[in-house]
Amino acid sequence: MSADQTLDLCGDRSLDQRGRPRMCWLDPGHTTSHADYLGNLWEDRAAILHRLRTRWGHTHQISVTDTGLWKAVALDPGARWATEVEYTPAQLVHRLRTRRVPTPLRLS
Repeated sequence: MSADQTLDLCGDRSLDQRGRPRMCWLDPGHTTSHADYLGNLWEDRAAILHRLRTRWGHTHQISVTDTGLWKAVALDPGARWATEVEYTPAQLVHRLRTRRVPTPLRLS
């Protein structure tokens, strides 16, 4: 490859579990998971957002930031943990599962 040639890459960006950025090195328009230069795979953001919103949308507003952080904001204004922010969708789901607020005691 000469110095004046450039690579035509997908370029999708994501964060790994430590928050380090990674970029997809596959051809543009590929139909598989994204992959970085080490071969680490990740799913398309739209598919992940759809799955997370289907599962958690009744209790949280789920989004991904421009920098690749995954965020869940509780719909209940009185929730003990109003916002969770993580590097990966898997970390976000883990937090949502482990941050369950105990059922309040009824005073009679």
